[in-house]
Amino acid sequence: MEEIRVNIPQNEYSIYIGKNYLSSLPFHFLNYSSVFIITHPFLAWQYGEEVKEGLEKKNIKPNFIFVPSGEKSKSFKEFIRIHRTLAQANTDRRSVIVALGGGVIGDLAGFISATYLRGVDYVQIPTTLLSQVDSSIGGKVGINIPEGKNLVGAFYHPKAVFIDIKTLDTLPEREFKSGLAEVIKYGVILNKELFEFLDKNYEKILKRDEKFLTYIIKESILCKKYVVEKDEKERNLRMILNFGHTIGHAIEAKGRFNKFLHGEAVAIGMLLATKISYLLNYCSEDTYLRVKNLLLKFDFSLDFPYNFSSLLPYIMRDKKVLSKKIRFILPLRIGEVFINEEVPLDLVKEVIDKKEE
Repeated sequence: MEEIRVNIPQNEYSIYIGKNYLSSLPFHFLNYSSVFIITHPFLAWQYGEEVKEGLEKKNIKPNFIFVPSGEKSKSFKEFIRIHRTLAQANTDRRSVIVALGGGVIGDLAGFISATYLRGVDYVQIPTTLLSQVDSSIGGKVGINIPEGKNLVGAFYHPKAVFIDIKTLDTLPEREFKSGLAEVIKYGVILNKELFEFLDKNYEKILKRDEKFLTYIIKESILCKKYVVEKDEKERNLRMILNFGHTIGHAIEAKGRFNKFLHGEAVAIGMLLATKISYLLNYCSEDTYLRVKNLLLKFDFSLDFPYNFSSLLPYIMRDKKVLSKKIRFILPLRIGEVFINEEVPLDLVKEVIDKKEE
């Protein structure tokens, strides 16, 4: 097992990376009065029993709380239902909540932890590639409303993150590729070597080779660790993590969070942001083509059925908009991006409506 320490003042925690170690987690729960595992029923069947058996060896009996799969779980309906479940179970501040699942579970469980009794501890056990490399780290938690994604939420850090890459063995192919979009994001914004590694080894990564997966997960985590340690509350630097998300979140919301997976929408958003940067002469055509070609190597569809006018309301409600100015994260070259609030709307319209050939 490998440990990466996130050093945020008053919010330090460890990220553990390994394989086949879910049954050895109990050491982290010994000081809690009760354990509540928020997950999907099929994940409880696949991995929950292993976690449960490990806890019971230490005389800790966990309580499972099940939620539906998909972004629909990140709703006020589930938020309130689970709060009531916790209250009926007499949950106290010495309890711990475990998020066993992907980014949706992590965001929902984290927001519940941040708000129940004004804050109880929680840990992340991310089971998807996207949650392992991105959403389980950094403390962003929240839920969706019809007007947009993650518009209700908080910054609330886990006490630990346990990544067992064994969970990727059973991850559906579409979900696996969705997570790769966030890995590609880190390559574009911060880590040229990671980008080139992805470009060179995409076939082995798509085959889920353990050695190559471990490398890209670790490198992605180190990128996010670097950013959140310098800018926990997204005042400046952390905004670069939103590369591809300005348009990507709008595509997700327009599709009512069920037509596109997060990574699929972000892949489109990254390509369009890079095209905007190229058309504004911030990056070269070569940079644009390298991003596009890497996305195609990982078999991302770059097509979407929406036009600018249908996406604009969602873009303008996004949390990245400030004083009615849309923030775009634009590449300068592979491994370096910058924040731009002056992208002309007519250019955004042109790029969205023209789409990709």
